[in-house]
Parts: sequence; structure tokens; C-alpha cells
Amino acid sequence: MASFFEHQVLAIIAVLLVIGTECRVSPIPFASYQDDGVRPLPRHENAKIIRVPVSKVGNDNPTMIKSIVHGKYGDFALPSVPIEDFMNAQYYGTVSVGTPPQKFKVVFDTGSSNFWVPAKTVRTPNHSKYDHDASRTYQSNGTELSIRYGSGDISGFESKDTVGVAGMNISEFAFMETTVEHGMSFWFAKFDGIVGMAFPSISVGGLAPVYQALYDCGIVYNRMFSFFLPSSPEEQGELTFGGLDVSRYAGPMNWFPLVTKTYWQIMADSVALGATCVFNQTVIVDTGTSVMIGPKAYVDEFIHSLKAPMIRLNGQSFTSCALTGSFPNFRVVFNNVNFDLTPDQYLIKTKVSNVELCMVGIMGMDVPSGVDGGKSWILGDLFLRQYYSVYDVDNERVGLAPVHSNNQMRPMRTTHSEPDAEFIKLHEFINSLIE
Repeated sequence: MASFFEHQVLAIIAVLLVIGTECRVSPIPFASYQDDGVRPLPRHENAKIIRVPVSKVGNDNPTMIKSIVHGKYGDFALPSVPIEDFMNAQYYGTVSVGTPPQKFKVVFDTGSSNFWVPAKTVRTPNHSKYDHDASRTYQSNGTELSIRYGSGDISGFESKDTVGVAGMNISEFAFMETTVEHGMSFWFAKFDGIVGMAFPSISVGGLAPVYQALYDCGIVYNRMFSFFLPSSPEEQGELTFGGLDVSRYAGPMNWFPLVTKTYWQIMADSVALGATCVFNQTVIVDTGTSVMIGPKAYVDEFIHSLKAPMIRLNGQSFTSCALTGSFPNFRVVFNNVNFDLTPDQYLIKTKVSNVELCMVGIMGMDVPSGVDGGKSWILGDLFLRQYYSVYDVDNERVGLAPVHSNNQMRPMRTTHSEPDAEFIKLHEFINSLIE
């Protein structure tokens, strides 16, 4: 069924780098910002906020999401937690490793903590490879590391070198240099590696995340970073290290304490689709997941409440866009504050066998919460495009506020109440295969 799917859910982070040769600060213009009074004494007199441009582009294959999340959150054991199937990561950009700099496309992912790039010996095609022999600042370590994924494994070893992020250079940064990448997803990924943005407790090998290194170098004021993810290719997004940009969101910033210092996991009062509601749910905020994910039994109940014929494939639900005019809002409530998505914001327009469909961007999967044996929700990029998100390591909290957006997504739904003939035929055909 994988060949049936075509999507427009992926996005790209375009990171403009200015490479130097040491841990230092370069002047970068930035808008007014707010750090909520959280400003530990900087270790460099020029410590400040740095910003990374973000843009949206590309396609996404929804059939991969199931293996992604099982690989990423399936065990919840520490520290060797499987973290990602990168075929579905939506936002990626450029960092550099080595002197002279070697550039790599990497995913900035709040659902993992490791920084890795492929070594020159990796056989995956069409990817940039790290040649440590060509770097004057490379330092050998050699400690063997491996990470399990839902669709494959990677293995390699620890290395140290100068790493450049958004024009800032970090010397002697420890990262994973992969030598083996098992799984076809690595062959077809449109990026080379990952920059993990979660906590060190889930970092394989105990390697420090890049935000920690930026702080230790005195480049940023604090261990805080924030994401503005664009909803359209025309809109410029942003990843900010060292604070947050008040021009990117509307109203006050709402802060919510972490449940654990592993993933960016917080507690929701409730999660609802229209009148169908569940209470006291743990939620992981994850820039590396495309859609929203919840416990299977709850999501099945949500989908059933829509009262529309569905094509169910690989945990995802598709219906005719003509039937979505009466769909309700999706709502998450944190500390009595409502965070809503309209149907146009949680539906993904796609094609199955050349029939235009709307995929409900809420997928059912049982992800262990790590809290009292419960199951967790994941709020991915469909949610985060509508809400500016802030990740505050020092104060162990997540901040959310509605984004300011100059470009509104065009409505994808129609006002019809009956499915078209092509959908009926496809619905009957796929159901006959499943049965």
C-alpha cells in the first residue's frame, strides 16, 4: 500500500552558517525577545540569542509513521532508547562538522538527544559523509555506540570535532559518527543525520545535546530554545537558541512543568475531538513527529465519533474531503488553557490510487508514558505549526502560545455531504483487501 501515498507534510530547515575556527560569537541580527527572567550568568561577555531560519517543503509518506514511533518510544528504557525513523522527520537544516567545515543536513528533533552524522565509510547513497581524516580539529575517541530504530539500526563510535550551528562554532564537541546504517529508510532519507534536542538521560553514550554545548561555550544566555514552524512554503520559520522571540506568538506564554526529564513530556487536563474527551493524559511535545498520536483505544473512539466512512491503513484514517465539513475541533487542555486545532489544521490532503482524500492527522498507537504504566500522546508538527513552542531546560518546563502567522493555509474542505464515486469505489476495494 505504500506506493499509494503522496503527501505534503514534510518541511525543511534552511540554516545559514558562518563558520569560524573556535568557540566564539558572531554578530547576527535578531528581533526583540523575551527570556522570562531566566538568564544565568553568561560565560562569554557577548552571549546572546541566536536564530536559525526555518522553511517548509517536501513530501511525507504516512505509512512510515507507525514504525517511527514504535522505534522512537517503544521501550522507554534508559539510556538506550530507540529514537527515530528519519524518513518522517519534517524539519531539517544545515550544520557543519570539522575544519575546514563539512556540511550536513540534519533533523532538529525534540524527541531525541543524540547528534550523529554518517562516516565516509557508510554505504547509503546521496548523503554527505564525514571524513575525519580531512579535519584538522578532529579528535579520536572510538567508544562504540549503537541506536535501535523501528525500521533499522545504526552503529558507530564517538568522535570529537568542531561543530558549527547557526554561525556559532563549538570546539571539541562529542558526537556519534555512524559507520553502519541498517534499514532502507536511511537510504531514502533526504537528510544525513540528526541534532537531538531532548535530555541527556536518553542520550546513547551520555553525550551532551547541542544546546548544552552552546551554553557551556558561553554562546547563549541559558539552556532554552524555541520553535516557530511554518504552515506554508512561503512563510519563514525559525529555531531560536538561548531564549524566545515575542514577535512570533500572540498573547502570554503559557508554561507547563515537565513530568520527567527524558522527553519534553507534560500533563494535559484533557484531550478531545469534539464531544469525545479523555482526561489526565501525558503528552510529549515532539518536533520530529509529523502528526498527533494517541493511545489506540482513545483514537479509535475519536475516529468513530466523526461518523464518516474511513479507509484505515497502518493506523491512519482517510476519508473523502467532501465529508469533512462538519468535523469538530481537536482540543488539548493544559492547566485550564485550551489549545485548539480546526479540521483544516488537523486534516492532511493526500491521494490514494489517484483519489483525493483527507487523512485525519491523529493516529492511534500505544506509546508508554513512563508514568504509572500509562500511555502517552504525542503532539507533532501538525500541532506545533499552530503554537510557538519553548523548551526550558533550566526550569524544567515547556511553553506554548498561538503563533502569529501572516500566511493562512487555504481551506481544503468542501461543503458536500456525500462522498464522490471514486472514494466509494476505493473504500470498497481497500476494505475487500483488508477483509
